[in-house]
Amino acid sequence: MRTRPTISCLLLTVLVASCGALAQDARQPDPKRPETPREAPASAYDSLPDVAKKMIESAEKGADGSFTSLAGIETRGTGPVHVVLIPGLASDWTVWEAFMRRNGERYTMHAVTLPGIGESRAPAMPSPDEKLWSDDVWLLNAERALVAGIDGLKLSGPPVVMGHSMGGHLALRLAERHPEKVSSAVMVDGYAAWPLSGGTVIPIEGRRTMVDNQLTSWFDAAIAAHDGAGLKRMFVTGTINEGRGQVLAEMAMKTPAQVTKRYMMELCAADLTPGLKTLERPVLVLAAIPPAPTTPAPAAADAPAPIDPRDVARETWRTQFAGADRVTLEFIEGSRHFVMDDQPGALDTLLAAFVEKLSR
Repeated sequence: MRTRPTISCLLLTVLVASCGALAQDARQPDPKRPETPREAPASAYDSLPDVAKKMIESAEKGADGSFTSLAGIETRGTGPVHVVLIPGLASDWTVWEAFMRRNGERYTMHAVTLPGIGESRAPAMPSPDEKLWSDDVWLLNAERALVAGIDGLKLSGPPVVMGHSMGGHLALRLAERHPEKVSSAVMVDGYAAWPLSGGTVIPIEGRRTMVDNQLTSWFDAAIAAHDGAGLKRMFVTGTINEGRGQVLAEMAMKTPAQVTKRYMMELCAADLTPGLKTLERPVLVLAAIPPAPTTPAPAAADAPAPIDPRDVARETWRTQFAGADRVTLEFIEGSRHFVMDDQPGALDTLLAAFVEKLSR
């Protein structure tokens, strides 16, 4: 009997099955697709006059600096170390509630809910005539909202920022782009760049092309269809405890499908790996390795030894963070995607050791 994959493995498996045949084409830039200023060759951007650069940077930031703020921040605990907790896709702050109960004496924790999650106000949905699904719109908004949220806490020093899944990606984004706002980042089963093709590196333009040409329709057909059956399945199989998985699925269904789609497509298109080697803040990556199959599938006598998907997962993690001196990669064995539910003791122990090391 095959084990149910983690949400990470499930996304990887389905994406590869749906788009694997197109991965080669996705690695080739589409000549008809316009480049954004930051995707153009560096030499082209560098050669622009200063006034043009300022105009581009102003457009990227938003001329008025506006953004849709966090839906809320819940603070728990009385510990000396402040930790900002960022949920993942279609999850609100309560995904961290058990973690907060366990660690109330060790940390003061601030769990956020991102804009649009649950019944909260979402950022404006970009017009198809103006923005593609792969454009960095809502993740950029989330980045701005998180920075404003941290500023609003008025802490005496920068906090540890810990995120799960997409929240881990955002935690890394803060460490790369706003190092003055965070003391460190912790990624709980989150990637710098989601492995869309079995770990093969796909350049940013290829990732964007895959999202816009394939994954948007895949989401509609495989994830959102039939009353969100695909999304429910992803969450139910995201933890070892099926009852907990049902609770997480019910949470996810409170977020409108188009909100989930926007966040997921932008996440699939994003790539933070270029900034890993120049990090100013330490980053801890906690990678979930799923349980072993309970009953291995029978193999023919002359068949090659089967590939253990857990070994593939470990190699994918190692490859993504190779050469990043400020990154510590730790595997948490026997866990599906929601590590804080499946292996709470291991997560708490590794986090405590990381935080203690920071204080030395």
